[in-house]
Amino acid sequence: MPLVFNAGLIAIADGPELLVYQEGDGAPVWKQFCDGILIGIAITGQRLITLDSEGQVTWWRLMDGQREDTADMGTGVSQLVVSPDGAVAAVTPNGIQVAGGPALSLPQVSAAAYGPNGGSIGVGTHTGTFSAIDPTSGAAWGSVELGAAISGVGWSAQGNWVVAAANRIAVVSGDGAEVLASIAAPDAVRQVAVSENGLLVASICGTMQVAAFELHGNRAIGTVDLKREIEGVGFGSAAMLAIGVDDGDVSLIDLFTGKVGRTEPHPGRGRNTWAVHVNIDRAAVRGAVALNKAGGDPIAKYVPIPDDDDKGGCFLGCGAAFLISTLMCTGCASCSGIAWYFELF
Repeated sequence: MPLVFNAGLIAIADGPELLVYQEGDGAPVWKQFCDGILIGIAITGQRLITLDSEGQVTWWRLMDGQREDTADMGTGVSQLVVSPDGAVAAVTPNGIQVAGGPALSLPQVSAAAYGPNGGSIGVGTHTGTFSAIDPTSGAAWGSVELGAAISGVGWSAQGNWVVAAANRIAVVSGDGAEVLASIAAPDAVRQVAVSENGLLVASICGTMQVAAFELHGNRAIGTVDLKREIEGVGFGSAAMLAIGVDDGDVSLIDLFTGKVGRTEPHPGRGRNTWAVHVNIDRAAVRGAVALNKAGGDPIAKYVPIPDDDDKGGCFLGCGAAFLISTLMCTGCASCSGIAWYFELF
């Protein structure tokens, strides 16, 4: 079940039905039926883009769901790939088909994602190879072997690829030539969602859990557990995480605060309930963002009190204290003497 969280909206599929909700209160906005089962959703600019099992790409007007355009990507498509500037491609049995562009012949593609501005595509395979390729020629700038089938690819605004394989999240250099970090997950991971600032990553782990990671220190920061089967995951603004479940419902979690929300059903659909357990190190989330903004430098500097080895400072301090005490005592004694004199006479 595909899910996207962007431009203040959450869109999720339930079979052929496309459901769109508001970010803040989860209220329904609009819905549409597609010709086939939806396998991909993206939002870019003022358009929402879908790919269905019949190979049809549809562009919808974001504000009200009016159909604007369609394109045929062929049969057997398995994933929609959309760049931030609106370039559209699909994973096919033979590789990657770019809408209005070339068919890139690549064997065993299992997951893909556009890089920044549509200038590159990160491609993972069933055999465990990850490559960063040129979307016009299909030539690879670099490749690495991850040792397991790749189940998710995303781009981080930090300038790296984020790749899910088996029970690990790999951080790969932008040219695809080097694995920069490998982070263990609690279970086998699938799909990859990366926050807008590129620092937070979420991936479906097993069937009822989402594992979260931060890319400043390249470490796991906890999990979100649901009592329903998880189908999709995506980041919205800041650290807002959307987790899609069966029947087109979505849980909304603020990773900064741990606050949990949900979408409300569209008219004619029943309201389901489910438990959500957030086990996220919120201090790690805030720390990663703060340290990244500080460029990795310490956020605050500790200035220690001079110790006993600083003899000059110690003697000066003691001398000043002695002088002040003497003056105070002398002043008090003088005042007492004067008062006694006048009382006596």
